[in-house]
Amino acid sequence: MIKQSFKTKVALMLSYIGTNYHGLQYQQSYPTIESTLYDALIKTFLNQMQIVLKKQEQVEEQEQIEVYMHYVIMSL
Repeated sequence: MIKQSFKTKVALMLSYIGTNYHGLQYQQSYPTIESTLYDALIKTFLNQMQIVLKKQEQVEEQEQIEVYMHYVIMSL
């Protein structure tokens, strides 16, 4: 099976109220828009990866079942 990967480019336009932040650009030890956005993207990516991995495990289990079934049928 050939696996293909696709890259998607995304443009993001945002506006924010910066009252609780120390600017847009990342600063160590201070909450910024960039660090908050980055954290949210990482959480989203990790959740998506868990879904993809779970689906991949299901496919692998199904493939194992099919191989076993083929073996059983061929041995009859």
